[in-house]
Amino acid sequence: MRNKPIGIFDTGIGGISVLRTAKRALPKEKFIYLADFENAPYGSKTKQEILDLTLDNIKYLIDRGIKAAVIACNTATSAAIRDIRQAYSIPIIGMEPAIKPASQKFTSGKTIVLATPATLKFMKYQKLYESLGNTDVIPLECPGLSRLIEETKPNSIEIKNYLKNIFSSFDVKEISAIVIGCTHYSFIEDDISKQVSDVSIFDGRYGTVRYLKKALEENNLLSDGKQETELISKHDDRKYQDLLIEFMKTPLKYEDNF
Repeated sequence: MRNKPIGIFDTGIGGISVLRTAKRALPKEKFIYLADFENAPYGSKTKQEILDLTLDNIKYLIDRGIKAAVIACNTATSAAIRDIRQAYSIPIIGMEPAIKPASQKFTSGKTIVLATPATLKFMKYQKLYESLGNTDVIPLECPGLSRLIEETKPNSIEIKNYLKNIFSSFDVKEISAIVIGCTHYSFIEDDISKQVSDVSIFDGRYGTVRYLKKALEENNLLSDGKQETELISKHDDRKYQDLLIEFMKTPLKYEDNF
């Protein structure tokens, strides 16, 4: 059981940022990465649609014999993680925007949470937001940004213009922190930094990987083998498989922070 793979699922390339962080933290593990390009994006779907798709993708990974699963998508985590944990006995790890550490570090100034519309409206985020009691935590919907990142790549003029537009209504001097609430956005952290210079950025992928490592340790599931990685696209078009390979090589800011 210990030498079985870890399954990581996302709707596209966003979870590659989580996979790369996990590979650094767990150098002896096997990984299977599954991207559901065929049904992406999830951010504009209903909760039931997201639940059904996520259950289907996790079942695929379970059938491949994984020992633990990571839902490397904030939207899918919000909609489905409770049901999936009830359905399976292996460790199931989800994503959560790093709102709590951002709020704890900065007690003044605004904390902006960048996420898909679906992530922000589902109950998991709402409960987290309400538990903090911090009115200076501001959710900022980013419709279409995930797809834009996949289509135009980081540092594109399209992404720069998109970010300039969504931040145009804020006084940057009043912002203390930016919380990345979608794994796709990890790849444009440098673009975000240029729009809000000197503002701290919090990325939930580090907490997710720490939680994964802890779950493996507690369940005696750490491997002593050789690291392997398999990338799978659910879309038949070869360009999506190539996209996964391309983003495995795309630089991530602060990748060595783990």
